[in-house]
Amino acid sequence: MIQIFLFIIALLGQYAQCNSAEVIVYTIENKLESDFSCQCDLKITPSEGWKLAMPPDVDYSNSSDPATMSVETVSFDNHSCHLRVNSSRASASDYRRFSLKVTCSACSDMCRIIPLNIDVEFGSKYKTFIIFLILAFVGGCLLNFMPCVLPVILLKLSAFKSKVALIGTIVGNYIAFFIFAIFLIGMKLTGQTIGWGMHFQDIRFLVMIAILLLLLLLDSLNAISLMPSITLKSMPRSPFVQHMMSGFIAAVLAIPCTAPVLGMVATFAIQGRIDELLLIFISIATGFSLPYIIGIFWVPRIPSNIGKISEYVHKVATFGLACTFVWVCYLIMNNLTQPIQKTSFSQTLSEINQSVEHGGTVMLNISAPWCVTCKYNKVQTLNSKVVTDAMKQYNVHYIEVDLTKNDPQVLDHMKKYGRVGIPFTIVYGPRSTNGVVLSEIPNSKEVVSAIRVASGAKRKRNGD
Repeated sequence: MIQIFLFIIALLGQYAQCNSAEVIVYTIENKLESDFSCQCDLKITPSEGWKLAMPPDVDYSNSSDPATMSVETVSFDNHSCHLRVNSSRASASDYRRFSLKVTCSACSDMCRIIPLNIDVEFGSKYKTFIIFLILAFVGGCLLNFMPCVLPVILLKLSAFKSKVALIGTIVGNYIAFFIFAIFLIGMKLTGQTIGWGMHFQDIRFLVMIAILLLLLLLDSLNAISLMPSITLKSMPRSPFVQHMMSGFIAAVLAIPCTAPVLGMVATFAIQGRIDELLLIFISIATGFSLPYIIGIFWVPRIPSNIGKISEYVHKVATFGLACTFVWVCYLIMNNLTQPIQKTSFSQTLSEINQSVEHGGTVMLNISAPWCVTCKYNKVQTLNSKVVTDAMKQYNVHYIEVDLTKNDPQVLDHMKKYGRVGIPFTIVYGPRSTNGVVLSEIPNSKEVVSAIRVASGAKRKRNGD
């Protein structure tokens, strides 16, 4: 028994002394770029006295756009392995990062599993990052006009009554986006699956927001005071804290929305470095706060004699708080009463693949009750007469997946298409087995076009 123990210790010692760089050597060759593609060759060679036992396993899921990538084995023997990595892209300026996790099996006196982490970059990341910073700002601005902001629109309007209220709201916005960025960084460092706006799946988060909304509502009704006087004199309380909390809640409730370009920006931020993620979120917060920043210069021009208007705005804001509180309570009840999914997402994908193999067309819509934009898309577009007629004509099978509760399989599937949040709608068919992904807010024409492309149907001419 002691001899076996000593033998295991010796093996572990020998393994610890075995550095992967001393066993496997790799080189990156033939790094080629064109307007719409980029590729490189990876040569893997074992050191003297070592042999490759089998072709290496390559995982590229953490690359900048894994859905566009492919890896092929050009040649393999015990002394060398030649891999070719390809990726398509929209233009020559489109940045691509190949983040490859290569697992090799090498044998000498005994066999070893050698992991290699290889990064290859194409294009100018600095230019791409600047573009995404601008897009993040634009996405933050557009976030103010998205359907998902409807539950808090009255909450947002309440800030436009004083400069202090506007500054408090801006501070609350930045705090919300900063906390969310830190939360994503923590998940990223611990290797967890990251999704945009998925905090709405956590019942603890919903309860906390409901409590904050209730406190704001009671304060607005003068039932409690969030800023009590600290002196014996009757000192008017500052609205700063109240509006900071309102700005915080408005930003948190708006974060699940993937506004146009914001989904793409969120994917870039989540897959990038930590400093890039923080800067991207600061840019989104700046865009989201732009109306309040403009309001700071506009509010002082309002005449001071607006008592009745201020009173009306206060009543409207109180009503908005009450509506938002009811909405969050509805989300809590929905989360608690959500039944367990009878079918796993892997089974759903298997069903889709089988249908497509038999010539069928399938539309997959991933949604959740807390996603107001998802509900808008369904009512305004997916349930429209034009789309429903097209679905009947091309015999489209509609599948909806509820993302009320966290499901890493669903998030991983969306990540393959460069998305990290909902709404996510994709159409599969015989002519597009990989699927045609719709935009965050598609119109009827886009949906019908995707159905035709996926099913392989020819577009009808006018008059036919």
